[in-house]
Amino acid sequence: MVAYAYVAQFPAEVEKLVVMDAFLPGVAGWEAVYNNPAIWHFRFNGPTPKALVQGRERIYFEHFWNNFAVDKTCSIPEAGRKAYAAAYARPGRIRAGWAYFVSFQQAAKDFAQLSHTKLTMPVLSIGDEEVTGKCACTTNEIGGNEHNCGSAQRHGTLDPGRKSKGRDRRTDEVSLRPFWNGHGFSRAPPHHKKCGLYS
Repeated sequence: MVAYAYVAQFPAEVEKLVVMDAFLPGVAGWEAVYNNPAIWHFRFNGPTPKALVQGRERIYFEHFWNNFAVDKTCSIPEAGRKAYAAAYARPGRIRAGWAYFVSFQQAAKDFAQLSHTKLTMPVLSIGDEEVTGKCACTTNEIGGNEHNCGSAQRHGTLDPGRKSKGRDRRTDEVSLRPFWNGHGFSRAPPHHKKCGLYS
């Protein structure tokens, strides 16, 4: 979201844009993801959610680390989990984290206006068709020079036509180097595969 907001306002300062695994509030198609009842955390904020999570930060984050993970056995190591839970257990931290989602409503108003002017630089949108291919971060919606994204990924999906859930694929199986070098888009070689999170 930050990258798109910057590019839309200062296009002369940016040569290329990559949007990964996200929708852009306010840009056509975003409501389908935002209103998906299975993705409840966008609206999970305020005093009652805070009371439910307080002292249980680890349980809250385990949902994302395990259920959104490509492979929950190697999503985030134990040391990292402890560090995240401890950090968000500090006063004001969980509220500040949730403020990002609260900001979606204002971002939607801002992006709706910004999206009237299509981007002219090359834009690569990467994501699972179940999420990205049906929502706002496709290159069709925000503009961009699509031919640099590669013909198989014109709409920004890793596997066009594949009806998969985002958590079934690895977000880090892609190499952005060809796109930055002006040669389109490709998956990374098998030896570059690692565990990763979808989200």
